[in-house]
Amino acid sequence: NISDPDDVACSGEDGLDATGSRKARAQLTIDTETSLASLSYSVRIRLGDGFNSLNDELGLPINWMTIGEFWNNQPGEPGSFRITMNMVKPDAVAGAPMYFGLKADKQADGASAWELVWPSEIVSALEVPIGEWFTIEVSVTEGDATTGRASVHVTTADGVRHEVADVTGWTYSPDGSPDGFADINTIKLYTSGDIMCSLKEMGHVLEAWWDDYAIGAE
Repeated sequence: NISDPDDVACSGEDGLDATGSRKARAQLTIDTETSLASLSYSVRIRLGDGFNSLNDELGLPINWMTIGEFWNNQPGEPGSFRITMNMVKPDAVAGAPMYFGLKADKQADGASAWELVWPSEIVSALEVPIGEWFTIEVSVTEGDATTGRASVHVTTADGVRHEVADVTGWTYSPDGSPDGFADINTIKLYTSGDIMCSLKEMGHVLEAWWDDYAIGAE
């Protein structure tokens, strides 16, 4: 998102770029012809060894490692709102694991800041598996505080299915109106420049594989 003098990433004088203008992202975006009242999907994921380096060598908390995002609506549109599925490392300690997280944010019209809609981000007790395949299942239904629902389950390599989150709450902005999900990122890896540049300095990269993708919607 920013240019370095020699077009080599992370080479600028700003170092790790604490301003947040540098980002790293790979994603699949589905722009629907008709807004969706609900959607569900599953996908198998395997995270490479760079994620072990992220946990073991960087004593940084991580609250920005997005692996799925569902927009209702996009920034710049009335009632901007998103549900974000993250991998979260709450402890700023080398060797601490990451966990799965889920949150919902709204953005006031004309503003850049995001505000939590659910009382807090949900952080599961399930550690993120690294180096082995796991399956994520996600289901989201548009609704208000009593009719909206978002659920996430993870099946680990041993075949055990774990509940990560099952939320009843707003799945569109309380300041907007229900008009459906029209932009969804069901496959995504998105994080900050300070994480990516720190790993690059240590000679590491983040790799992820996705397989057996299935999606349904109404």
